[in-house]
Amino acid sequence: MRTENPLNRSPEPIRLNKFLAQCRLASRRKAEDLIRSGHVAIDGIPIRSANQEVALGSVVTVDGNVVEPERDRLIVAFHKPCGVVTTTDDPQGRKTVLDLLPEKFRGQGLFPVGRLDKETSGLLLLCNDGDLMHRLLHPSHEVWKRYQVVVHGKVSGAVVARLRSGVFVDGKKTAPAEIHTLKHADSSETVLEIRIREGRKRQIRRMCREVKLQVIHLKRVAFGPIELGNMQEGECRALSMNEIQQLERAGSL
Repeated sequence: MRTENPLNRSPEPIRLNKFLAQCRLASRRKAEDLIRSGHVAIDGIPIRSANQEVALGSVVTVDGNVVEPERDRLIVAFHKPCGVVTTTDDPQGRKTVLDLLPEKFRGQGLFPVGRLDKETSGLLLLCNDGDLMHRLLHPSHEVWKRYQVVVHGKVSGAVVARLRSGVFVDGKKTAPAEIHTLKHADSSETVLEIRIREGRKRQIRRMCREVKLQVIHLKRVAFGPIELGNMQEGECRALSMNEIQQLERAGSL
């Protein structure tokens, strides 16, 4: 028996006895016995027919405890373009990251692992494992994220030093960051690499604002051990088992 987890609901209506079997609760025959004896309810309504279908979003309980089918874990790396919001649903009708996923990744219970703001591009992970997602985002695990930032003008060593040691954002100092100057394209632009282990809202942009740097473009190029690599904007891929294990190790520190 498990508590409700919205990441693991069945994408297609299925018969109740099959649903209970997928929950690893009982065989289909044993599940039919549970149903007939009045132990099972859907959305609070007792059900006694094994042929009753379980629709997407329905909550199934056995003796008052929510049960869910086991789901294969899936983690997807996605190159988010600018202009797309990192949410599962947008009341303003804007295009979301889920709208851009190919059909094979739809209905898999994927949720974004954290957020990238609308005008930031780069690596976004999507996951259907709520426990792993929580561990990757929790500050105590200190999973590093790496960004490339293009800013106006040349950046002095003093400004880089301030960013490295931490700046005050909303009255709270940011944790020390790793900063490298990748190149001065000319006197008008500088490309920085910034590596942080926090996840405050719009943190990189706000850090730059505190030291009077104007961001032209911001892209996340790594999340923990997972690299954006040469993925094109809008492209996505499922992580390999080895990559998932690397993420688990990153989220267990």
